[in-house]
Amino acid sequence: AWYIKSGSNKRKEAIQLMRSTIRARARSDELVLAVVRSGVGAHDSHTLGVDLASAFASTSVETALIDASFDSAWRQPEFRHHAFSLQEVVGSDEEAVNALVDGTSGDGPLHDDLMIISAGEPDMAVDVLAGPAVSHLIDVLRETRDVVVVLCDEVGAATTQGLLDRCDMVLFVARPGVTTTASLLELHDE
Repeated sequence: AWYIKSGSNKRKEAIQLMRSTIRARARSDELVLAVVRSGVGAHDSHTLGVDLASAFASTSVETALIDASFDSAWRQPEFRHHAFSLQEVVGSDEEAVNALVDGTSGDGPLHDDLMIISAGEPDMAVDVLAGPAVSHLIDVLRETRDVVVVLCDEVGAATTQGLLDRCDMVLFVARPGVTTTASLLELHDE
């Protein structure tokens, strides 16, 4: 909501530059981007992910934002206005997942081109997130949306590792003096 409502300022220009850089490095028009963090609070990481998704949507790029971060109870207020949740996807077959996506209108509460998929309850097992239902959801979103932004847990969290192999790019959110070189190298190796 901040990104869409705000005028021109340095933070918004930085988000726009990040969006342009990500788009320039994308290998195809459809992009699944994971936002992963290390030494950065969930609030800061989520805010960056929401701002990036809003930045893509504000340029008429059909965007989906998936909150797949379960290691923090904090949620963006905007996530109350979601299309559906990952919890609804987990127990569904392919037809039910298709129906969830198809049943969501193109008009989101924040922006016409922004679909928000909330986390649901934070007690999901990791193997479920790495399972066929969430995999199919990402495949469907890849076909129906131009950009999919996936908000992930801290680097090294099992939920994060279960999702990274489904993403085309990873945006690693770090804080100088907190994020270690070892954690960066570990993520790169994986």
